[in-house]
Amino acid sequence: MAVLVGLLPWVVVVLENGVYPLFSVGFLYTEPLTFTSLPVWVERTGTVPPQYRAWPVATTLWLAGIAAAGLDMDRKMTAGLLALAAGSVGSLALALSRHRTVTGIPVGALALGAAAVYAFAAGRE
Repeated sequence: MAVLVGLLPWVVVVLENGVYPLFSVGFLYTEPLTFTSLPVWVERTGTVPPQYRAWPVATTLWLAGIAAAGLDMDRKMTAGLLALAAGSVGSLALALSRHRTVTGIPVGALALGAAAVYAFAAGRE
């Protein structure tokens, strides 16, 4: 389940002139249809602005959660990493929404939170 969360849009960004989904590994512009990966975006910006650092942090936490699940670590570790990733995605949506003409809808925060709950509950007997 945790792997699938990375395939969903983490934040749906609504602008005056359109909507674009921001995923764990990049974002998709719909006009024209282009994809920019997270590493390419970081390279283009030179340094990640402080208000947007939650994006690479969330991706790193999500990958660590997947690794923890794959290595069969304690379910609390997996759940905790996914919950922290959910918080980072929520923080990113808030940072994006601080711009007057932008709204960030944190779809991924809900999905990561659900994955964290599932990871925690799945190990219970």
